Amino acid sequence: MLNRIGLSLALVAIVVISIMYSAGMEHRLVYSIPLHLLLLLIAIFIGIYNHRREEQNLYLSDVKAGMRQVAVYVLVISAFTYLNYRAIDKHYLDDLRDSRIELVEKGIEDEGGWEAYLEKNSGNKNLKEMTKEDFLDQTRENFKTVISPGALFIAHLVAGISIGFIYSLILAFANRFLKRKLNS
Repeated sequence: MLNRIGLSLALVAIVVISIMYSAGMEHRLVYSIPLHLLLLLIAIFIGIYNHRREEQNLYLSDVKAGMRQVAVYVLVISAFTYLNYRAIDKHYLDDLRDSRIELVEKGIEDEGGWEAYLEKNSGNKNLKEMTKEDFLDQTRENFKTVISPGALFIAHLVAGISIGFIYSLILAFANRFLKRKLNS
């Protein structure tokens, strides 16, 4: 029963993000990150509240109840993120990589061109043997590895679990602290 909360809120997030995508919102990340943080907090709070209502246990038991919701929420959202960028919104990551390449090119030009960039980075022996085009091609390949659906899946898992753990610690403590204050 408890894990339905995390699943339900993950499905709410998926529906909202899908609506934003369908509406053509260009900067969905600006809205989806706070949405995920809010829904994660709600899932943890409800998980801890339901756990405390059923049984009075230790602080770590409350944290564990919160983390159960985190695990379900983060796993569903991470899987959705992977599928979204692999099958639905394929061009978003391409556009993101292209914008990063443009920033690299602008950085080279801001340094005064390729020769000035080479001089400033003279400690990099591999760079000396490359042309500007070779460097940009290698950078593009590196970005394909780093900015990919698989990398985003892992990043969502790690970040979500980490943030969820911190939120669970805080909410479990706040729940116990407020309960003591209200009962005294």
